Amino acid sequence: MSFQGNDDKERVQAATDIARLIGEHVQLRPKGRELAGLCPFHDDKKPSMYVSPAKQIYKCFSCGAGGDCFTFVMEYHKLDFREALKHLADRAGIELTPYRKGAEGVPGQAGDGGQMPARKRLLEANAQAQDYFRKQLADPEVGRTARAYLNERGISDEMVERFRLGYAPGDRHALADAVQRKGLDRPAFENAGLIAESKSGRGYYDKLRHRLVFPIADDMGRPIAFGGRVLPGGDPNDPTRDAKYLNSPETAVFNKSQTLYGLDLAKKAIIGSKQAVIVEGYTDVIACHQHGVENVVAALGTAFTHQHAAKLRRFCETVVLVFDGDAAGYKAADRAVEVLMTGEIDVTIAILPAGEDPDTLLAAEGGLDRWSALIAQAPGAMAYLLSRLEDDLGEAGSITGRQAVSTEFLSRLARHGLLAMNPIRRALVLTQVAALMHMPESAVLEEIKRLAPRPSAYPQHPAEEAGYDAGSGEDFSPVELADEAAGSTIRATRIAERQLIGCLLRRNELFEHTLPDGTDFCEAVMAGELIPSHRLVYHMLHERLSEGRAVSLAGLLGDLAQAGLDNERRLVTEVDTELDRLLGDAEDRLAELFAAAALAVYRGRTQRGYEASRQSVTAGAAPSGALERAALAQRLLEERRGDASPGRIARTRT
Repeated sequence: MSFQGNDDKERVQAATDIARLIGEHVQLRPKGRELAGLCPFHDDKKPSMYVSPAKQIYKCFSCGAGGDCFTFVMEYHKLDFREALKHLADRAGIELTPYRKGAEGVPGQAGDGGQMPARKRLLEANAQAQDYFRKQLADPEVGRTARAYLNERGISDEMVERFRLGYAPGDRHALADAVQRKGLDRPAFENAGLIAESKSGRGYYDKLRHRLVFPIADDMGRPIAFGGRVLPGGDPNDPTRDAKYLNSPETAVFNKSQTLYGLDLAKKAIIGSKQAVIVEGYTDVIACHQHGVENVVAALGTAFTHQHAAKLRRFCETVVLVFDGDAAGYKAADRAVEVLMTGEIDVTIAILPAGEDPDTLLAAEGGLDRWSALIAQAPGAMAYLLSRLEDDLGEAGSITGRQAVSTEFLSRLARHGLLAMNPIRRALVLTQVAALMHMPESAVLEEIKRLAPRPSAYPQHPAEEAGYDAGSGEDFSPVELADEAAGSTIRATRIAERQLIGCLLRRNELFEHTLPDGTDFCEAVMAGELIPSHRLVYHMLHERLSEGRAVSLAGLLGDLAQAGLDNERRLVTEVDTELDRLLGDAEDRLAELFAAAALAVYRGRTQRGYEASRQSVTAGAAPSGALERAALAQRLLEERRGDASPGRIARTRT
């Protein structure tokens, strides 16, 4: 792909519905003329992110994240602009202009210079390993044992393809030799936990050997790790043979406490059903999908964690934890209390009939109906835990035993944050616990307080730690702005500058506005006269409007995302949001607001000493760093479109 002399960015942007795009990753609900959902960029407790289908932008009023379709994909999936463009183009079925290597980059997006970032190297190594394992499984001789196991488990060819299953050969050096032979990035394969150097220093060996391989993907479907199940046969001297499953180590792209197996394939069904079902293993997930139950994922050898809950609550309202009906299953279900106490998401517990797993249950006659009933009738996690408490109290017998059971249960409630729960939710829990223990609710509460960790043990809300507030925009009418100017020139000018940018983006013709003294606005307010954080955006606006080119909100956001100018992109989304708050349905007041803002900026220039700065520039002082960045960004963006010329660049106003 190349941005030079083509309209790839504009075509992709026009073909992408941002509401549908974000709706694939976050559960959105109508709120007025917009859609609201939990922000995926911070630990959002209530819907703070708004999506505007009309403007094709999103904005979080808590952490400040915002932008267009490119920005969302870049931030959510940790991609650069070129990768985001390709992802969205593939999604929309658009063929991009072939990329010419060696093309000059844009600010914030320099070339690799032979040093690909560590994350990209890991992702590329994992993708190459996935292709390798899949080829080994398909090989008539090499993959024979693995294919026989798949047939025995009843896993169809369709599921093999959908979940991209593979096979790691029993040869101790098979993958390592392939990496060497093909000249692949051996350090990246080593960092991904796929190969390792032998202690004897005689070369590299494979970590996964004679195993069925389950690629573990991120939300985009990119392989970020692997799980390997041991197969019959193999080398009896292999020290890893006794481990039924081996998983990749955690890396820069893989955190097992945050990753759910199959989420990339289950996400759409989870959003549609508003429910996620968590099973215990890889093959359980595959079996459910094969039987048409697609809102199913699995944790990766860990209990269901806060991180898992935080990820799923963007997609659904309820999580059903499915466990085997044995001692290990009951113990795992008990651990659900840790997530339950957060109140982040409703958790229910489904215990499979003894001797059954998801595959055998669904494969039996009437299996789908039995599964649906099991899920629908699953009790809430607290109801389940209280039922377990009642059973334990009944089995304890003696007073001492009942006391020990009660103390342990209350200690767990305290340890996992009962005191921090929603007051109504906490009161309901206390009522039920007190009834089971035959104690006054006040006594139960006092005991939980006694058992609770010290307050300092509770972490702050991430948004509070980062110093975020409920929003960064202020609401000012033109009259209020004029009053504010009398009391605080700097603050009033800052607000006026933001309003200027927002108004110009909505109505480009305001650029030709005439000030009361007869001065043309376009000649009166230059980028160098604005506060530093506003200069670059205003410079780009001024440059384009001076040349008679239309500038749209979506178009400018796309250019800023392409150039990697994140602060400026946030500014643009913020000022547009502030205008929405200020104007509401009174869009006809936009020209009035612009006139007041323009006058405030024009007058404030003199009051804040702008004239002295202008004289310094006229006398030959070097332009400010911000304006140099602005000119560079503008020039490079235009060169990518092929519409720059020496004369046009020379006319850039500073």
